[in-house]
Amino acid sequence: MIHIKSYIKPDKLSDWAITTVKAAIEALELNIYKSRSITIQIKEIPQHIKGNFLGFIETGYTPEDVYELFLDTEQTKSTLKLVIAHEIIHFKQYVKHELKRVAYKHFKYKNEDYFVEQYDKQAPWEVEAYSKQNDIKRKMSKILKEYKNNK
Repeated sequence: MIHIKSYIKPDKLSDWAITTVKAAIEALELNIYKSRSITIQIKEIPQHIKGNFLGFIETGYTPEDVYELFLDTEQTKSTLKLVIAHEIIHFKQYVKHELKRVAYKHFKYKNEDYFVEQYDKQAPWEVEAYSKQNDIKRKMSKILKEYKNNK
């Protein structure tokens, strides 16, 4: 089971973020979480790095199966949908143990070690996320429309 909690304000944006993350997970068609208890905490991106990132997902500093999804909530919902689509791919990588933060700048991706000094769009986990984010966003939008129609 996946638990999604939002710590962003206002509540209207918080509710939207929860629903959008839920749709993104559904778009992934990831079934592994059904046998695990996973928590995603949606939070505002820290002020000291605002402007450098639109969002990121973190698990290296949380208990196992707790993920923090940080978003720059000053972005449009359309931009945030794409950011969520991108980050939910990283979520999948973490959950399936394809990606692991070993230390601050040390990652393991598909059993290979990578040492990154700073964000690198060419890192293989980023290449995967960028190549799939638009497809996930399209699927998410369709799922969100279905949610709306079923209300």
